[in-house]
Amino acid sequence: MREQFIKSKKNIQMFCNTQYYNDFLKNIGLTVFLWIFFLISAFLLIKAPAGSLRQHTMIILWLLIGLLVFAVFTVTYWIRYYHTVITAALKIENIKKKYSLIDAEKMTNYVSSLNIILDLIDSSLEKEYSNRLLQKQAELDAMQSQINPHFLYNTLDTIRGYAVMEDAPLTSDMVEVLSRLFRYMISQKNELVTLRQELSTLHDYIKIQEYRINQHIVFMQNIAPDLQIMNYRIPKLIIQPFIENAIKHGIKGLSKDFVITLNIHNTQSRLVISISDNGSGMTPEQLRTLNQKLAGNETDSVHTVKDKKTGSGIALTNVNSRIKLLYGDSFGVVAYSTLGKGSEFQISLPYYQNQE
Repeated sequence: MREQFIKSKKNIQMFCNTQYYNDFLKNIGLTVFLWIFFLISAFLLIKAPAGSLRQHTMIILWLLIGLLVFAVFTVTYWIRYYHTVITAALKIENIKKKYSLIDAEKMTNYVSSLNIILDLIDSSLEKEYSNRLLQKQAELDAMQSQINPHFLYNTLDTIRGYAVMEDAPLTSDMVEVLSRLFRYMISQKNELVTLRQELSTLHDYIKIQEYRINQHIVFMQNIAPDLQIMNYRIPKLIIQPFIENAIKHGIKGLSKDFVITLNIHNTQSRLVISISDNGSGMTPEQLRTLNQKLAGNETDSVHTVKDKKTGSGIALTNVNSRIKLLYGDSFGVVAYSTLGKGSEFQISLPYYQNQE
């Protein structure tokens, strides 16, 4: 009982520091006014001349009964006020502090506060529902894209077999690499893969591109001398789109050897993956537009710039979005480029020392 009293006293003190205290004072004033009105009326009735002692006694009795009823009503009202209004107001204040509500200055009374909170809840539920629909659609698309992958593998193995029989080692090797690449891209169901798996796929992808464009690509790797870093788990297929982008846009009109350099290092809290090339690069305007997209603060004018012009494929922004959804806005992709000298993309991910 004593603990409950102390808790109630503390809550009332906290309530007195809220913007809803004015409403509390109005109710106090109304209660005091009604009590004064009741007491004055009772005093006048008692002082009024009565016909007999019996009548005078009845008046006093009814006044005592009225006083008791009014007192019970007052106590009940304020107990109810505490449990409904005061506790609700304190919860509203906690919600405002916890979630840093943008419209907190508009929450001047209970009705406006509850309306704003209900609007936020409705918006959150609608967003969650939309996210679930998008997730279901993504799962459906993924299942549709994986229809009978074994048929594809078996067909590629058959083509490779014929190439070996026909003494076409180049074709056989190309089909084998392509089959291995598809197997990784389609069959690997884990969202997170080891860095070693991702790099192995990169070599297969670059080999396919060399066959396709009939040009040698110099691929260099600089990885921090940490044996554990190769077992670090990262989102699948977040490096390959940047290799594809470099080959697609950087190699055009290049007379020298095309060099792609992959640098991977870690700090105490971040894993930084850098993909750079010595290709054609981007103009300052193209670079600014691309970084606006990656930062997520693109404007209508930015939308009008075609991806082909900026050299930023949809895959790059998708990788950036995936990283931000998984780890938060403090991680993602940043682009650097100099026209005629090449481009660099830095991917930042959280780095946990004891990741399993």
